[in-house]
Amino acid sequence: MSTRRLRIGTVPYMNAKPLVYGIMKTIPRARLTEAVPSHLAPMLARGELDVAMIPVMGYFLGGHLEIVPGVCVSSRGEVQSVRLFHRKPIRQLRRVCLDASSMTSAALTKIILADRYGLQPEFVSAPPITDLKDAEGDAVLLIGDKAMQVHSRRWPALDLGVEWKALTGLPFVYAVWAARPGIASRTLIRALNDVKASGLAHKNNIARSESRRLGLSVSCCFTYLKECIFYDLGPAEIAGLREFLRRAIAHGLVPKTAKIRIAQG
Repeated sequence: MSTRRLRIGTVPYMNAKPLVYGIMKTIPRARLTEAVPSHLAPMLARGELDVAMIPVMGYFLGGHLEIVPGVCVSSRGEVQSVRLFHRKPIRQLRRVCLDASSMTSAALTKIILADRYGLQPEFVSAPPITDLKDAEGDAVLLIGDKAMQVHSRRWPALDLGVEWKALTGLPFVYAVWAARPGIASRTLIRALNDVKASGLAHKNNIARSESRRLGLSVSCCFTYLKECIFYDLGPAEIAGLREFLRRAIAHGLVPKTAKIRIAQG
């Protein structure tokens, strides 16, 4: 590992905790920055970070960034932390509020509503809300921990992990470790995969810590980390990533020149 400080960006959500658990032991000179997903990709592009856990839409729009192999945040069905709450039946949606802190989940919402339900509602970007009563429009997208904390009998919700699996039969990749060119050495790739392995071995500890932070039960947090979120970037996940890119291009959400580049180290 380089002797200079490695600037690493990550999101403040429970689903990313296994990927940074004990990271300072594995990469002692790391400087860790937490920010919402929509902020990390621009920070990486501006050279303020060397490597960051960024949403895949940020990666597609980020130019010549490289994906660190072997690691991602994905789902293979129900995800729980990316949900579209709706006050009207889905096919009656006319105005949908998208969480401004998300790029990937916002794009996924547009693709799901268009390709699975044949809908083209008006989409508006809004700050993250803490109470559904504050939501404008017929539906609102919530992501991350907040999506798990909100419970409403009056507002049913689409789980977008379930919807993507039903549409494509593939996993959905929400975020990847992305690095600026020349950063993702074999040493860094191995280190980030080692951090992942350590985090996955300590899911119980992470679940207990996140339970206290979020006010959710330990069993809820553990089930989420064990059964809803997956961290290996394997062939199926790469296929899901390529399918999302294909649909994002088809919908004009990313340039046709967008590519997937996996670092070789």
